[in-house]
Amino acid sequence: MLPPGTIPKVIPNIIWVKNIPAAKPPPEQIYRPEKRQPLQRARNQQQTAEPQTPPLDPTQYTEESGPTGPDKGGGTGVSTGTGPVTHQPVFVSAMPDPKRLRDFQPDYPPAMIRAQIEGYATVRIHISAAGRVETVELVDTSDSAFWKATREQALERWRFRPATRDGVAVSSERVMTVRFRLSDL
Repeated sequence: MLPPGTIPKVIPNIIWVKNIPAAKPPPEQIYRPEKRQPLQRARNQQQTAEPQTPPLDPTQYTEESGPTGPDKGGGTGVSTGTGPVTHQPVFVSAMPDPKRLRDFQPDYPPAMIRAQIEGYATVRIHISAAGRVETVELVDTSDSAFWKATREQALERWRFRPATRDGVAVSSERVMTVRFRLSDL
């Protein structure tokens, strides 16, 4: 309870704002999209244009000589177009199943908690075509307790979306590192 006048009144400075209309840009700076050709006219032009041939691929096959290219042996490097068409298979690696991500972190070993030790375990896992972990190999670890916890968790709970080759599920392997931090408890 202070008497009036002991605290000075604060009067804010008023800032007056006035809208200034923007200057119109010169006509040459205004973007105007080009007019498109009618669809029928574009189709007629596509039909009359000469077909473009793709650049030669050294992995193409010719009917007479088999694989062509400098390291394949034989052939002229020119495909007659009658041989089989080859393509590189599309491979997509295995990814952790998003629905089971919370199952990837193993329980912190109690002895390591008591000793206040943090660490890691790096493992190589073999993933089946069904997305389950088949085997776990040790790559590197800071302590054997972290390795054991990671191995048990991987074999029991880790699930993946399997790797695919041309859309077909295949078995694969992957290297993963699990970190154990006391701040995550």
